Amino acid sequence: PVRVIYEDDDLLAVDKPCGMSFHSDDLEGVEEGTNEKPAPGLLAVIRAAQENGSLVGSDYVGPLHSVHRLDKVTSGITLFAKTRVAAAHLSEQFRLRRVHKYYVALSAKRPKKKMGTVSGEMTRARRGAWRLVKRPSKDERNEARNDKEGDDSTRVTRNGSPQVATTKFSSRGLVKPKSAE
Repeated sequence: PVRVIYEDDDLLAVDKPCGMSFHSDDLEGVEEGTNEKPAPGLLAVIRAAQENGSLVGSDYVGPLHSVHRLDKVTSGITLFAKTRVAAAHLSEQFRLRRVHKYYVALSAKRPKKKMGTVSGEMTRARRGAWRLVKRPSKDERNEARNDKEGDDSTRVTRNGSPQVATTKFSSRGLVKPKSAE
């Protein structure tokens, strides 16, 4: 179940769980001749919850306009505008990079240093996976921090994307990234 964590006259902020696509999954991977159906995406889940009155944290039943998306493997806050004017404004803020996004990754491995900065430029490898090269890029700087002794290591990244964060953390041996989709 998804839940609304913030609402005002112009927008809904929804907590998207990991493993849920934004749009409904396609039929790829669904075995023919079975009753198996593609998994509904975030948008379909929200609209169904609006229709049956089970949207946690909101009783809003009007139209929703998506202004950005998160990958299937990424959990986090997804914004929906309630009006076209709000959608245009929020979309423009994302386009102009005025929205500050933070990605957090957890690793069971402990980093060698408690804090640090991972710098480098992201490029695509031959088979589509991301890789880190040693040319620092102002827009792709990430900070790393170990918040608690003996606990999972928390990595906080500024700018970029989840793929950028995962690749940079794997360069430190903290995660094993899957190839980019």
